[in-house]
Amino acid sequence: MTETLTGELWYWQDVKRDLESQGGINGVLIDERSASRYFFAGKTKNKTWFHVLWEKDSSVVLSVSQEESALIIAFGKVLGYLPFCRYVSDNGLLTFEWDKNNVERRFVELQEGGVADLQSI
Repeated sequence: MTETLTGELWYWQDVKRDLESQGGINGVLIDERSASRYFFAGKTKNKTWFHVLWEKDSSVVLSVSQEESALIIAFGKVLGYLPFCRYVSDNGLLTFEWDKNNVERRFVELQEGGVADLQSI
């Protein structure tokens, strides 16, 4: 499974459809006004707000207002690999990261950056 891309872009409509059809999570709303080339925000039917920084074939950073395992699992199914860590971001949100190329390097960067509550998963 993989993101439904149009060229290099993962449009908000495709994100929603991929999370439902591939990820198995229904009721996700994407704020189309928030969507840009590398960012989108949304919420689940359980009222979990989230935002995503995304780079094709490289990395995904998902920050959530509350932990919702179904959302994390859905993104993992769509991306084809699971997040490697979780931490609390500077804005206080629980954050999960996926890195397709160099998990060890990215984990060291996060450690050296002093992110709060960093855990390998």
